[in-house]
Amino acid sequence: MNTWNMETHDELIQHQTSMSSINLRGNISRENMQEDLPPSDLGTKIHWERAYDEEIANFKDHGDVGDVWFGEGITRKMVTWISDNIGPEEGILDVGTGNGVTLIRLKEKGFRKLKGIDYSAQAVELARMVASSTAATGSGEETAEILFEQKDILSGDSCEGSPFKVIIDKVTYDAISLNPDIPFVQSKQLYKKFIETNIEENGFFMLTSCNWTRQELENHFILQEDTAKFEVVHEIPTPSLSFGGTSGRNVTSIVFRYQK
Repeated sequence: MNTWNMETHDELIQHQTSMSSINLRGNISRENMQEDLPPSDLGTKIHWERAYDEEIANFKDHGDVGDVWFGEGITRKMVTWISDNIGPEEGILDVGTGNGVTLIRLKEKGFRKLKGIDYSAQAVELARMVASSTAATGSGEETAEILFEQKDILSGDSCEGSPFKVIIDKVTYDAISLNPDIPFVQSKQLYKKFIETNIEENGFFMLTSCNWTRQELENHFILQEDTAKFEVVHEIPTPSLSFGGTSGRNVTSIVFRYQK
């Protein structure tokens, strides 16, 4: 990982830690769950556009594809779970795709209907460059094409190619949670509407966060709803940490099943 990516990832973790180490609190009661996070530049589009400008320059100069959010280990576990639970013909959407590496890993496993979206035009440009470079080196399925598109998921539009069997999100929900321009209660509803609009019946929604615990994510997607449309079917193992005598994780990765 290059300098910017390490700093950006560390910023997210430090932002989490400054809020009483959210994901290191272990089991927490519903009344003690966080409902809002302090706003941060990490939730702004301009932050990510500047960051991906630097990523593009690094890739052009050094061939550095950039960061794999939350590490290759978690990505491998996610890809393995998908491979074990759905067929290669099923559609997969990566929300906030960044450099597109998660989709490239799925392509290497034989998946053929892959799409990545990001609200940053620079991220989409980087993802296309990385995917093209990977194909040029002969890695992955040459018959599979990964489609990348610039799209703001809070715009309310459906995504071309929907519905998808699997929707993946690593860090986008976190960024939305930190957006200083839109109240989280509003952006959360827009986010959920996008997921529900673009996922298949009995499809899987894989959400990885460093700002929210499993209990808080369940509260956002299940407990706060009059009619629960999501249920947790799996939790991706993530590294366990100890802090101040409490054991927990600073990354949560869970799989929801969606039912209308």
